Amino acid sequence: PDDCAVRAQQFVIEQFTGQKLSEQGLEQEAQSKGWYDPGNGGTPLADVGNLLQAHGIPVDHYDHATVSQLESELSQGHKVILGVNAEDLWSHDPALQGIVQASGSQGADHAIVVSGIDDSDPNNVRVIVSDPGTGEATASYALNDFLTAWKTSNFSMVATQEPDPSYTATHTQSTDPTNTTDLTTPAVPTDPTNVHD
Repeated sequence: PDDCAVRAQQFVIEQFTGQKLSEQGLEQEAQSKGWYDPGNGGTPLADVGNLLQAHGIPVDHYDHATVSQLESELSQGHKVILGVNAEDLWSHDPALQGIVQASGSQGADHAIVVSGIDDSDPNNVRVIVSDPGTGEATASYALNDFLTAWKTSNFSMVATQEPDPSYTATHTQSTDPTNTTDLTTPAVPTDPTNVHD
């Protein structure tokens, strides 16, 4: 299936609106606007985010994004969709060996939603994603494997301009002048109760 970008956007739209949407309806909407071509590569990277904008969720597009930019977007509660190569991402996980398709594709052929970076073990930094291709809500990949897969899209990234409402409801800005968190390199905990500098 080549509907991963539509499903990734569906996930984000539902988080922002609280409304359950039909995947088929979103596919038809995207196809009618030329943003989705089933059977011929799905959604072009340049069109990822268009469904979000059509549903009132403004986004920023990045080419050649960095891990620091990814961390910054996540630390603000923004939802992030990336283009990756599925084989590069999944081939390192024995549980996913059965679904890796040796398509020979060297480019980005899959979209995922990144939800966090777990740096609690500096020797084993993990990227946490929701993956519409595997159905996993919280898949975890080693940073180097993730970067290899992400590089295939020239580090393409789409990020919402606002945090999703659930993030806004659980995170408030501290006005404590003794808070000395370094905002230039924000930590992105996967557990909001595990906040550290």
